[in-house]
Amino acid sequence: MKKIVLFSTAIFTSMSVFSQFTQTNEPVIGDGVTLYVIDSAAVNYENTTGAGVTWDYSSYGGYGSIVRGVAVLDPANTPNASDFSSSTQAVDIQNATTDYFNSTSSQRIGQGYVFTEQTFGEVKLVFDTDEATLMNYPMNLGDVVTDTYQGTLFFIFSGIPQSPPATGAITATVDGQGTLKLANGNDISNVLRYKLVDTANATLPLVGDVKVVRKQFEYYDHTSSSLPLFIHTYLSVTQSNGSVLAEISNVLSSVDPTEFVSIGELNKLVVNVFPNPAANQISIEAAEPFEYTLLNSEGKIVLKGNCKETMKKVSVESLTPGVYFVKVDTGAKVEIKFRRKNCFKRKL
Repeated sequence: MKKIVLFSTAIFTSMSVFSQFTQTNEPVIGDGVTLYVIDSAAVNYENTTGAGVTWDYSSYGGYGSIVRGVAVLDPANTPNASDFSSSTQAVDIQNATTDYFNSTSSQRIGQGYVFTEQTFGEVKLVFDTDEATLMNYPMNLGDVVTDTYQGTLFFIFSGIPQSPPATGAITATVDGQGTLKLANGNDISNVLRYKLVDTANATLPLVGDVKVVRKQFEYYDHTSSSLPLFIHTYLSVTQSNGSVLAEISNVLSSVDPTEFVSIGELNKLVVNVFPNPAANQISIEAAEPFEYTLLNSEGKIVLKGNCKETMKKVSVESLTPGVYFVKVDTGAKVEIKFRRKNCFKRKL
């Protein structure tokens, strides 16, 4: 495995001892934070780098206190434990991604990740042939790590499990240190940003060559938590001709904005039903408690229930393959979402 590590030659004497990544401030099993979902169209400030910079997210609205839990799990207790047997930690972002890794005093090594997307369902990228270096400790402002990996991409195609080989490259850098401005006048200084760009290539049956790209920005204040206080992530699956098969955009903040996103953006997240297609269960998510009804293509009710929280997992294993509709009633709003079971990708 070819590794290239570049270290910045500049010395920033104004940075505190907390403004670096080491194994001592790495998240451990049991750590967790709750982050709020904010405007998915927020800029990622990719070019705002260096010392003493400012990343201003104070003007972006939220989605009515919709949250995502970020937790450090024991990989052995996760649904994909058998695929990541060498991992010692798993950082899970609820309803989004789970990253698997282990570490020593000098490195953090990644074994892959799992993500959930509405059209593909659960997708696993396992670095089972050649793992990838994510950090070299200590990692300071300006340090860059690049590495290549080889593995397997697992997903469901037309109801049949697929596992084509995948190759890829990771570039990780600590690219900024400064002030993070969040909603409601919350300004956090001495924040360190970790940027990860992961590009995987694989060939899918009947689809051809595809590229899976994940770009993630994590903002840390190590004086308060080992987990990020702000996450901006984008993931896409594209064909060689440029067609986008799937994409995910999540912006998560430790501060819940008092302002809301635009009506158009809010409606996108008022009711969310995934994955599509679904083989075993679906997740229904809304901004408030709701009642749900599943109807078949003839309009007959096949399942119904209610949720006192904002998300409900519903088993569909008992349903025969076919076309179904999900009706979600929040009291103030009724939405009907189109779902398919046991068939390949269909965009809503």
